[in-house]
Amino acid sequence: LDAEREFRRAYAIRERLVEESPGMAEHRNALALTQTQLALVLAQVGKHVDAETEFRKAILVREKLVEDYPTVPEYHVRLAGAVDLFADFFVRRKQIADAHDQVCEAVKIREKALAAFPPK
Repeated sequence: LDAEREFRRAYAIRERLVEESPGMAEHRNALALTQTQLALVLAQVGKHVDAETEFRKAILVREKLVEDYPTVPEYHVRLAGAVDLFADFFVRRKQIADAHDQVCEAVKIREKALAAFPPK
């Protein structure tokens, strides 16, 4: 599949950038985005095990960004968004209990972010 191949190429490039410049948060953020995009493509073509793996990897990268940069609201928002997409993946597979767990996790992330960064 062309889309899968291209996302895997982008993934490899971004992974290399993270390895070469681990302190550059934007490279890690871009890697997580590519992992999520790849997961969506894999899910679309029925490669559900691979899609789930990529969703989990993207969430781990985003969790680490939040851990390393707790004062950057964008990282909290993007983590919650990645978890929401993972929940949607489970809904589409009719894995409602797993979807529920992910939605609850996304809510916790948003509540924590809202407490840390109240609207002005």
